[in-house]
Amino acid sequence: DMRAYLSRLLTGQGWRARGVTDAQQAPDEVPRVRPEPVLAAVMMAVLDGFDLGRRPRAEPATRTLPVLVLSARAGGEASGEGP
Repeated sequence: DMRAYLSRLLTGQGWRARGVTDAQQAPDEVPRVRPEPVLAAVMMAVLDGFDLGRRPRAEPATRTLPVLVLSARAGGEASGEGP
């Protein structure tokens, strides 16, 4: 599971990492935890990574949080689609 892998990788490098089990939890967690950066996968159930990335941008308190959207998609058509 990519979430567990990234959490282990980041915490092993001294970062604090907090994963959520589904994308519906993330919009509530981001303003409360204020992660830097927010990591999201493009392909998630219910709320995709692009939609999740747009949410902090819409709120003044979290507007400046960096958001990284990860994808396994490749090729020119997959680039440049960020929030």
